[in-house]
Amino acid sequence: MNFKKSYFILAFLLAQFSFAQEGVAVYSDYLSDNYYLIHPSMAGAANCGKIRLTGRQQWFGQEDAPSLQTISFNTALDEDGVSGVGMILFNDKNGYHSQKGAKLTYAHHLRFSRGTLDLNQLSFGLSAAFVQSTLDGTEFTGFDPNIVQGVITKDAYFNVDLGVSYHYMDFFTHFTIKNFLANKRELYTDVESDNLSKYLWSAGAVFGNENDLLFEPSFMFQYTSETKEKAIDLNLKVYKQLEFGRLWGGLSYRRSFDGAQYASDGSLEEQKRLWESTLTKSKNIDDELIEIDNGIESLDEQIQERITKFNKYFSDISYELYNERFILSSEKNDKGLELVITSISDNPGKGKKKGQIAAFDLAYIKYAEEMELEYLHFILQDQIENVHDNQISLLLQNIVSKINCQYILTVLRDKLPSDIDADKYKIISLSQDDKLFKV
Repeated sequence: MNFKKSYFILAFLLAQFSFAQEGVAVYSDYLSDNYYLIHPSMAGAANCGKIRLTGRQQWFGQEDAPSLQTISFNTALDEDGVSGVGMILFNDKNGYHSQKGAKLTYAHHLRFSRGTLDLNQLSFGLSAAFVQSTLDGTEFTGFDPNIVQGVITKDAYFNVDLGVSYHYMDFFTHFTIKNFLANKRELYTDVESDNLSKYLWSAGAVFGNENDLLFEPSFMFQYTSETKEKAIDLNLKVYKQLEFGRLWGGLSYRRSFDGAQYASDGSLEEQKRLWESTLTKSKNIDDELIEIDNGIESLDEQIQERITKFNKYFSDISYELYNERFILSSEKNDKGLELVITSISDNPGKGKKKGQIAAFDLAYIKYAEEMELEYLHFILQDQIENVHDNQISLLLQNIVSKINCQYILTVLRDKLPSDIDADKYKIISLSQDDKLFKV
């Protein structure tokens, strides 16, 4: 391997896989000569400076699907390549949650030998990371007790990565502790931990014919301390020397040994309990909403059915009074359900509105009888004198007489139609001399 610094490399890559969601994901594309992205000790260790843009997109066509973009840069600071620096910027979004961050890296390389044939180098690296997490609740419509709808919640944290690498001849190995500092992100709850410490160990070697085929088997083991998760990558790269340069291809297989286990201190058990409780509550609320929706639909049907029965009496009585039909209808607005009375032919005047009220009251008596509802068997009508004499006569002589109720009118004697026998219909007469309760 030639570590002579000579030029910068600009690369655009599409990574299909990554591991974990806390901080910067552990990319699978480290095999494409991008070890610095996961091992801080590799900053400035190559024979050139490197700028790399890496993107990951899942579930194309799905709104708010997970996506991650990074830009990384690393180079040696001096001609001998003793010191190296690097920087990583990343943007990660997954649904309503997103995070942005930056890492600054310094690496120191101890060279026991720097030749191409007898390479012997020990490297140390440290990355300082600043990450800001955001929970966007402005468009959240589901139920989650930990998400405040309509509010954007943010939390930031600081952490460091430590790493060491060793190269000897064609053999290499790396060991890195990511998220070395134990701290929590209080974005959802006070028990969550977003930057779990993760241990990475990778090793490999290159062998074969330099002028024909080279083989590079390697592995990387990952271990998450808090959840006890373990995974391993098994990799194989093959290099082919051609006239115009070197062509390579590779295979990688990642295997997770087990699922997350929960710590004995109870913090993760509590988190799991809260999550399961949230799921149960969410399901119960969904079931209740479905039941309410079904109830509303059933209620709407019931209301329309009863309005239809009521209109049978309402329209008949109003037609008998005015030779036109009034109907009752329901309209939904921002306040709920509103009942509206309309005339099929025209807009009734003041006199007709009083007759309309009388027709409505009498129609309800008939409707209540049909529906076997409890109701008062009398109607008190005021200012009936605004109704035309013909309609008063029809109301008292033809309509009220066929309905099981007592119809009470307060009317001045001079406004009473002449064809109505006052003595027959009179209940009480009031005057200046004969006052109610003598008042």
